[in-house]
Amino acid sequence: MWRKRRWYCTEPACPRRSFTEQVRQVPSGARITTRLRNAAGRRVRDAGSTVVQAARDLGLSWPTVMDAFRTAGQAVTAAALEPVTVLGIDETRRGRMQWRQNPETGRW
Repeated sequence: MWRKRRWYCTEPACPRRSFTEQVRQVPSGARITTRLRNAAGRRVRDAGSTVVQAARDLGLSWPTVMDAFRTAGQAVTAAALEPVTVLGIDETRRGRMQWRQNPETGRW
């Protein structure tokens, strides 16, 4: 556990009135480590956990886990899709089925 301190500048010429300590794992403005944020996103993306369950297990809020999941999901949605080799009925059928007879063979 790390206690992040806020520092105040009392000098009138100082452009920033306050600032916080930061390290690479906890950048400025962040409240959790990047490792915990990545773990939360991967838990929903890869482990099939719900956002609510991941938030409960990790002690985080729903919006925090959902934002982490959106970030983790961008890598998956940005990846190129593999070429299609076979189309199944689920990918081609739309609406009501229509039966037509083949004029050459007489089969439906």
